[in-house]
Amino acid sequence: MDQIVSLFMFSSGDYEKVKRDVWEENWKAMRLYSVVALVAFGVITLVSAFSLSIGKYKWVYLAYTFLSLVYFCISRCQLRSFLGKELVIYSFFAALLLFGIITGTLITPEGLTVDYIVFTMVAPLLFTARTAVMNGLILSSMLLYIGLAFFAQHTPILSNNLVNVILYGVLSMFLTATVMRSKLQRILYHKEKEMLEVSKRESQERILNYERFLTDMVRYAASEENPDKVLNQLVEYIGQRMTADRAYIFEQNDHGTFDNTYEWCKAGVSKEKDDLQDVPYEGIIETWFAQFQESNNVIIHDIEEYKKQAKPSMNC
Repeated sequence: MDQIVSLFMFSSGDYEKVKRDVWEENWKAMRLYSVVALVAFGVITLVSAFSLSIGKYKWVYLAYTFLSLVYFCISRCQLRSFLGKELVIYSFFAALLLFGIITGTLITPEGLTVDYIVFTMVAPLLFTARTAVMNGLILSSMLLYIGLAFFAQHTPILSNNLVNVILYGVLSMFLTATVMRSKLQRILYHKEKEMLEVSKRESQERILNYERFLTDMVRYAASEENPDKVLNQLVEYIGQRMTADRAYIFEQNDHGTFDNTYEWCKAGVSKEKDDLQDVPYEGIIETWFAQFQESNNVIIHDIEEYKKQAKPSMNC
């Protein structure tokens, strides 16, 4: 029982991940199938003009030729709405099933319902969608066919067609469930694979950036013999590399507070080194450490705000 439920169900979360890709793929398929339908119905319309057996139903073929032309034109439009694309594609699919019903019950009521069975069996191959919707359309078409067949057909052809419709309809629903799940899993697999490749490239770029950063820092450090000059150059490099306004190095003093011992400021930015002496841990340095532990970096948006945070602790 669980396997059957699993066959007909596809996680809504997984579906949302691939929904955009699914309907972009369906829209491309719509462009192809609308052309095929336009050509096929156009040819049948021409044949019906010269055929006595199907000539009286040429309005059906003419209507479907026009309908195919409409879908062909719509498929060339760039619909941004997923709902709009879903409605267009589902209606196109429903129109094909309806043609099979009309053919089987009105145009050739004394023959086997071959056209309708063909449409129900190839239905899963046309588009990718939620199994419930596709099977809902197939089931609705089956009920409509059975209802019309009781009025248009007679035994024994009625009995044969009902058996075929029910048998192949149920088979089509199971086939649809299998194919839809397979298609969605394929798209999901490619989507996740693409995301992993992007993540891998970003990780490689970060590693390369770290390596360049460390290499440049070593090069800066090796370019000077004086330790103060080395540290000033490193602070300058870090600030420029991070496109920051300021870069600081704080050192703990004998009083248990922190002094800003090295500072770099971008051109036009005021220096704050003299104001960042004897900075207490509680209130400001503590905040920086907490941010660093959370995100591995500290972003100071407004140095004046940090000064205000430090004042209560300093007054204590």
